Amino acid sequence: MEKGTFTTGTMAREKAAAALGANQKSAFDIVKREDYQTEAEYIQALAETSKALESPEYRRAARKAAEEEIRREEAEIRKAQREQFQEIRKGITLTPAQQEAIDKRAAERARADLAAGRIGTADIGRAIQDHAAELGNREKDTRAADAQFNAMLRGMLRGQPQEENRAQREFERFAQASRSAQ
Repeated sequence: MEKGTFTTGTMAREKAAAALGANQKSAFDIVKREDYQTEAEYIQALAETSKALESPEYRRAARKAAEEEIRREEAEIRKAQREQFQEIRKGITLTPAQQEAIDKRAAERARADLAAGRIGTADIGRAIQDHAAELGNREKDTRAADAQFNAMLRGMLRGQPQEENRAQREFERFAQASRSAQ
């Protein structure tokens, strides 16, 4: 999984349904009675549509189209999540205490590099700066990912399935109505 991306329960259910072919429409969903003048024409259209839906070629094509649609939706969601992550990341600032801890770790790394012979004495200042920048970016990324994850758990960011929120609200309304009826 990419950094900062999430898969919702709804997305997983859609993937499973597409893989099993459980999300296929029936002939009754496709053929409308009002489009035919006689019952015989309607029955014939239902039979032809059912035959087409049950053919292996149609099922393969439908499954492939459904899988492609899911891939595209997931790519869209990942793109939106990356954009949200970048937006959150822009607002992250480190406290002086966090920056001091990062500077200490950067100095320790630079001393370790010097002791191992990877850098010279003249390069220690630049090494400290490089390590501090790397550690600072990692800390900001971690804090942004945590903030994004917490926001998603609260349903504040796009990508949270609305039907799950609606189900929770309906359950809460039902529970409240039950309590007030007692």
